[in-house]
Amino acid sequence: MKSAETMQRVFQEEIAALQTVSNRLGDLDALIQSVFACRGRVVVTGMGKSGLIGRKISATFSSTATPSTFVHPAEALHGDLGVISNEDFVLAISNSGETEEVIALIPFLRRRGVPIAALCCKKNSTLAEKCDFLVHLPVEREADSFSLVPTCTTTAMLVTGDALAVAVLEKRGLTREQFAELHPSGSLGRKLLLQIGDIMHAGEKKPLVHLGMTLREAVCIMGEKRLGVAFVVDPIAPEKLLGIITDGDLRRLLSQNANPLGERVEKVMTADPITVDSQELAVTAVNMMQNNKITVLPVMQGGQLAGAVHLHDLLRAGLG
Repeated sequence: MKSAETMQRVFQEEIAALQTVSNRLGDLDALIQSVFACRGRVVVTGMGKSGLIGRKISATFSSTATPSTFVHPAEALHGDLGVISNEDFVLAISNSGETEEVIALIPFLRRRGVPIAALCCKKNSTLAEKCDFLVHLPVEREADSFSLVPTCTTTAMLVTGDALAVAVLEKRGLTREQFAELHPSGSLGRKLLLQIGDIMHAGEKKPLVHLGMTLREAVCIMGEKRLGVAFVVDPIAPEKLLGIITDGDLRRLLSQNANPLGERVEKVMTADPITVDSQELAVTAVNMMQNNKITVLPVMQGGQLAGAVHLHDLLRAGLG
């Protein structure tokens, strides 16, 4: 069999295993409610490949507003049991349901009254019998020729853990904004939390030119500030935006006039330019720039000129 065909077969076998597990999940409402009601953390544990899957499941819980940690069962037995409190909920993962280190944790958990859920592929196993909640994963074989390499089983564990975390997340009823607060550096967090004022060019970085200046002087300031734009203001009231000159305006003027650099800025500026408020979401500026085919926006705050935001700033922030 060709290598590509082998890969296709593995995909199909793992998909089939997931379908089998999905069809036999049964009613898990009590489990979901118990995790939702947990006042402590969801403590995930497992050995070997199950432990690796457990680390990812724990990370998924934490990123979806359910505090979670992974505890290695062997390390727990040698001094780390204090991490688990009586307000926690334990999710134990084991293919066979007979993993010695995981089974050895059960008496301690029982003494503390900690509820236990098991992700287990063997229904008639010690772990399955001793847990409070069982999520049976009826995976009969792995995807390799010898049915030895953890593949279908670990995929089933991972997807089931993801499904449980998402079910609890939806039960919490988090809004997109609340979810974004858990991921302030992620793409969704930036789109829902980052404001124009957080990334604008302000203070001395503003490309200001005054009424009465020549276009030549404006070009020098545009080159210095390196935003491809100049904001025209009254020298007596520099917080009031009167107009804008862009590098696109310069190109058009040069194509129409052999020597426009002596013109006063007020004669060549675009009055009443499009602006954006500093408290608007940064993603709003992206949409405004795309819709109006511009790359720079004056930023206003309380009706006064506060700064400038360039499309490049937004792209660097991951909003493009």
